[in-house]
Amino acid sequence: MHSSPAPSYTDGDAVSICGSAARGHRATACPGVRHPPAGAHTIERILCIRPDGLGDMVCALPTFAALRDAYPATHIAVLASPLNAPIIESDRNVSQTIIYDRRGRDRGARGLAALAWRLRRERYDAVVAMRTATYANVVAAASGAGRRVGYAGKPGSRWLTHAIAGGHVRGSEHEIIRNARLVDAVGATSADADPVVRLTDGEGAWASEWLESNGFEDAGAAVGVHPGASTSDKRYPEDRYGRAASEVCDEVGEGAARVIVFGGSRDSARVEAVIAAARGSAVRADALPLRRMMALMAQVDVMLVNDSGPMHIAAALGVPLVAVFGPSDHVRWMPRAETAILVAPDASRPGALPSRPGKSNVHEVPRHWVVEAALQAVERAGSRG
Repeated sequence: MHSSPAPSYTDGDAVSICGSAARGHRATACPGVRHPPAGAHTIERILCIRPDGLGDMVCALPTFAALRDAYPATHIAVLASPLNAPIIESDRNVSQTIIYDRRGRDRGARGLAALAWRLRRERYDAVVAMRTATYANVVAAASGAGRRVGYAGKPGSRWLTHAIAGGHVRGSEHEIIRNARLVDAVGATSADADPVVRLTDGEGAWASEWLESNGFEDAGAAVGVHPGASTSDKRYPEDRYGRAASEVCDEVGEGAARVIVFGGSRDSARVEAVIAAARGSAVRADALPLRRMMALMAQVDVMLVNDSGPMHIAAALGVPLVAVFGPSDHVRWMPRAETAILVAPDASRPGALPSRPGKSNVHEVPRHWVVEAALQAVERAGSRG
């Protein structure tokens, strides 16, 4: 299994495994305020608005850490979605998680109004709208906070006290840098860092038991695959993933490696297709609760994964991984970890960064590139100890 197992803590504590910056895309310090702005010393309650995807929340983790560094005693709340809230379940930097299910029970104007009323009673001093959307601006304004920070350009941004100019330009900067610029406005100046995902020792113990019960105690290594992604142009063909995983197994763990195929609740057919194409015994681990998927993912020796939320999670866990990209903006969304190797059809070779975000389909990535990148990732992790 993973050559660098996470240290064990009590359930009240957490395991921290951190990757390093993505090579070639470590940004310089963000422009903006370098000292707490006037009135910052009175900030006792902060709300961050991030009720969207898994990758969005992972990329927000350095922001929460920077806010905690700047304001050790401040109450930091995060408005999260049912999907991404579990990511911050054990995060010491977050004081409170508020669930906003805007596609479910909280949908529509009535749900938004109820949320606004609740937040106003919380009496926040500052709100950071990390989600650039009209509803986020409405929530920020309705909170009544004296300092409301977000990006300009969407309806309602005029209700922000600090509407930062400049929409995102494709291929210009990482999402983490965009987030860092926002919290500069409330005096947090160290948000350009790599995400850290935390697991409890109880979650690690569950993963160890799962591996044992599924016959991995004698496996030389575990190769993980997650074939899911939000859209079809991000999904690498499942049959190629299965064959690539088998070829990686032949080369690592003295030939005794096995495959674990992860997936979300809608990935059942994709998981089955990967298993059908893989030689030998592959085990499915789909539709797990998110925290258990994270715990099990932390145990694998290398992950093969699309541009997706699980890609960001694996990178923040420090797991060696191959990130297979299609036409997405890799500059904005590439995983921030030295353990990650990017594979994209518009690049010259595995691990090379395209000169700009591409337009090619993910299906154009050769299978042998994925295998080569996986072996490089394993070797790199081994050299780092």
